[in-house]
Amino acid sequence: MLAILTAVAKLVFALFELVSGDAPALERLRLRNYLMYELPHGFGNGVRHRFSLIVTGIGALLSMLSVAVGEELVIAEGGKSDYAIVVAVDATMQDHYAARMLKRYIGELSGAVLPLVPDTGPLTEHEIVVGFNRHSMKFAADGPSVGRAPRRTGRPVSRDDFGPEEFRIQTMGSRVVILGGSPRGVLYGANSLLTDEWGCRWFSPTVKRIPKHERLTLKVTDRRYQPPFEWRDGYFWSGLDNEWAFHNFQNKNFANLQPEQGWRAGFVHNLFVHTALDLVPPERYRETHPDYFWTGVGDEPRIGGRHDSETLRICLTSPEVAEVAAESILALRRQRLDESDLMFSVSASDGVDDWCQCPNCMDFYNRHGGLKPYRSGALGAA
Repeated sequence: MLAILTAVAKLVFALFELVSGDAPALERLRLRNYLMYELPHGFGNGVRHRFSLIVTGIGALLSMLSVAVGEELVIAEGGKSDYAIVVAVDATMQDHYAARMLKRYIGELSGAVLPLVPDTGPLTEHEIVVGFNRHSMKFAADGPSVGRAPRRTGRPVSRDDFGPEEFRIQTMGSRVVILGGSPRGVLYGANSLLTDEWGCRWFSPTVKRIPKHERLTLKVTDRRYQPPFEWRDGYFWSGLDNEWAFHNFQNKNFANLQPEQGWRAGFVHNLFVHTALDLVPPERYRETHPDYFWTGVGDEPRIGGRHDSETLRICLTSPEVAEVAAESILALRRQRLDESDLMFSVSASDGVDDWCQCPNCMDFYNRHGGLKPYRSGALGAA
């Protein structure tokens, strides 16, 4: 690292000497004008731009040298901190939520109160930079990251370079930079800082662990992660709690996740299982196509076995029912505007003791040794 820094410094001084040395004044002027204003765009829009980049790079290298690999950043000590949390003035609601969350829990972890500052302020040595903003873009250049080959796009990375839930936590000298995709990447990066680095745990809606640190540190890191499962739903009572679900990286339908928390993922339009009568609505088809629904002996409407009233279901062997269900799914697909919609639920109803006794269903029943046409047939075809 010192050798690289020395070489860069020599290059800078040599370049300055070249344009301001002892050469005749007219030649120096011509050379300076060419380097600073006439150098082709493909070479960096002139030395003025190159000087800016070199100076920025030297500053970053000096900052990195102050924290050697394997050492720790001291985020807070004795209830005090030199750090500030930087977020864009025009940040997304998710980035703002992530910044406020870090402020709250760093306070609970260490007793230190970190200020939230806009990215319009000057760059400082001790920053936790949340999301893509003016500060993070000074450092979010192409380069290697853990588990990935280096990008060679010749431009800084952007939110589009990340998956919707992918994040990267990177220490840059004494700074911490959290980048990620939309809508949950930056949120998950901030949450990962709390859980994976600092040991916070949300065990249940009423039990959580926020360990106290006299000296809150962060190891030098460059960690990039994307959840391997696109949809995560711990389906039990604690999973319905908003705080538990969010901090355990659940993106389920039923935890009331808010837009600033990245919203939810899962079933399209909240059609959560038992959707047969939503896909083949009886109010639309029963009068004109009674054969789409259960029938009993003599084509009479079948009466459910568990209730005194009629329990209406669809005929699962009808090919036309399959077509209607498929058209309903395609109609939902055309209406899909939410990137959180991942799945189309196609399923029969629960709690069924009886089944359709139309000729097709009875033939299916007999051909399969008494197997009810309950989990195959129309919905399977759809």
